Amino acid sequence: MATIATRRPAPSLPARVAGSARLLAPLAVGGLMLLSILLRTRDFGVGFWIDEGLSVGIADRPLGDIPAVLRLDGSPPLYYTLLHLWIAVFGSAETATHALSLLFAVLAVPAAWWAARGLFGPTAGLAAALLAATNPFLTHYAQETRMYALVVLLGLLACGTFGRAYVLPGTEAAPSRAVRRRWAAGFAVALAALMYTHNWSLFFAAGCGLTWLVLLAAARGETRRELFQDGLIGFGGAVVLFAPWLPTLAFQVQHTGAPWSSAPGWDDLFGVPGRLMGTVAQLGLLLAAGAGVTVLLDRGGGRFGPRGRALLAMGSLFLTTVLAA
Repeated sequence: MATIATRRPAPSLPARVAGSARLLAPLAVGGLMLLSILLRTRDFGVGFWIDEGLSVGIADRPLGDIPAVLRLDGSPPLYYTLLHLWIAVFGSAETATHALSLLFAVLAVPAAWWAARGLFGPTAGLAAALLAATNPFLTHYAQETRMYALVVLLGLLACGTFGRAYVLPGTEAAPSRAVRRRWAAGFAVALAALMYTHNWSLFFAAGCGLTWLVLLAAARGETRRELFQDGLIGFGGAVVLFAPWLPTLAFQVQHTGAPWSSAPGWDDLFGVPGRLMGTVAQLGLLLAAGAGVTVLLDRGGGRFGPRGRALLAMGSLFLTTVLAA
């Protein structure tokens, strides 16, 4: 006589592993966010240096006066607007204003995880989150009242939305058409916010545009048409959002800047990594990067896989941004 099962069968091992991974990844990211806070509050109460004093002085003015003041300062208004609202709630002391930068730096950890995970997989996402939590430059930016931590956060969001909207189409990992359009709209917002935060983001915008043109040239048929339309949404939307600030930017280009600072040359571009890390560490980093490139450039059927395509696109974005600058 057949017996009737009254209990749900136990999940298979792969299902258990997948469930554990979905649970452990957010926990790991949360732990890295706590690590980020520990690392980035050691010099939290140190006094302002001159540019931080300028940040507070500008942000502490009436909100409507900030754009006119920035015509002479040379910066876009987003960070100062956020700092103005922050000061209204938490005050203008060193620790209070540093806390806003710390918030941006801590949020960069899940942003890095999200951006890398969508293009390169869960392991790369956790590696990116670890780098964001421990990066010494971001640690420094998190403890000063300047916009640089916000630039990092918005840059990560822009890279993540750019990859999902423009890099993955044409691969088996591509999201649906409707989802890609939403990512293109998200890229427009992230890029516009980035340009409203620091003028050097215009170099990043140029890098994104050149990389998109390369992807467009390499696409075929329906994919090319959709990539072109999504490009109009992303880049056209960013231009529309940033257009109100263009007259002020034109004035700033003619009347502000750093005339006391010498323009960097090619020697600086190639020499800075060695001065920062040392020759041995730089060589080790290049070898490790080369090994990673070899793994990601997984050719199948004569075509790059999604991760290899993403690697080439992100590499192109990085190089074109630096060379444009």
